[in-house]
Amino acid sequence: MSYAEQWNALAARIRSLRSAAELYAQFLVSNKNDSFGAGKDLGAHCRSVLGALKSFNQSFHATLPPNARARLQTFLNGHSAKVISDADAAREAKAGSIQARTK
Repeated sequence: MSYAEQWNALAARIRSLRSAAELYAQFLVSNKNDSFGAGKDLGAHCRSVLGALKSFNQSFHATLPPNARARLQTFLNGHSAKVISDADAAREAKAGSIQARTK
């Protein structure tokens, strides 16, 4: 499978995760209590996507266009990736979804 095909599948996962986080943020407007643990699940999905991004980078690093390779590497080495990989990502998912809602 080419990197473009792999990226399209990964991008679809990212878009779906973003939609779920936006929905979660809307629920948080009326109820700040996460009694069903959705934030924890979102955190787990964030870590899964981060792992997939790392695998994608390892598999296609040499064949990616230079700008794409640089942006991906910047993300993987940046603060966002460090936060996502944290075991307490549910707190971060909640904060991130609230930020997304306010933009």
